[in-house]
Amino acid sequence: MSQSIDQVFVTEYLSDLHVAYQQTGSILRKTVFLKPNIKGSHAKFPKVGKGKAVQKTRHGIIPAMNVGFSQVEAKMEDWFAADYSDALDEMMNNIEDRQALANAGAYACGRKVDELIISQLKQTTKAVGDGTTILNKSLVQNSILKFNALGVPDDGRRHALLGSVQWEELMNIDAFAKADYVGDKKPWLQNTEAKQWRNITWIHHTALPITGTVRSCFLYHTSGVGLGEVQGIKAEMEWITERDAWFPKHKMSLGGVLIDDEGVLEIKCKDTGELA
Repeated sequence: MSQSIDQVFVTEYLSDLHVAYQQTGSILRKTVFLKPNIKGSHAKFPKVGKGKAVQKTRHGIIPAMNVGFSQVEAKMEDWFAADYSDALDEMMNNIEDRQALANAGAYACGRKVDELIISQLKQTTKAVGDGTTILNKSLVQNSILKFNALGVPDDGRRHALLGSVQWEELMNIDAFAKADYVGDKKPWLQNTEAKQWRNITWIHHTALPITGTVRSCFLYHTSGVGLGEVQGIKAEMEWITERDAWFPKHKMSLGGVLIDDEGVLEIKCKDTGELA
């Protein structure tokens, strides 16, 4: 096998993988508080309390707010996605085959990132709904009211995750159906359904937890959940002679943590797998 073909394949494969992961790997990675390049086995995220303005007496000492400050930690864990690929010169030059391999690695790692983030969203103690009603306008409004009552910033960094049934249920609301898609503004959402409505980015996700007929959807602020990365997705390519195959190996080291329980709200919806 030509050495030059080997080099071209490996270089182009790594490039394909990077693009695939950035565009269609993780849907949620950029919706949370991201800390890359962590040194060590844990990532620390600050948790700052709320201050309160006070008055003082004439010539008196200005009282300190004594804002609470603490830290939460995300444990870093190593994850791998690897497989063998029989290689012929003709295959190495086939862009579709090469891209398919890169996508497989990117998607596997992206699903794991989203799984870690969703598992932290699930840790919240704040909830709206009891799972006996479908996602309707009233449930959406109550969720927003709850967030507002908790003082969660309405600064454009609120996100909501919806299952497939819940997405279709909201499409019955005219205002939501006419809301703008955001893939052109947020490239990592180009290949999924996402809309901007009520200053919230609504995202369709197919891996939200369900227990019986109760689907857990989530409303959260970027600062509510943290994701630390020692190493983002990285690919290594080896030629295994005895298998006459390439061995593309993808790896990453990262971990998630719930930073602020008040910045995450679980929305419990009835989900029978089809529209009512």
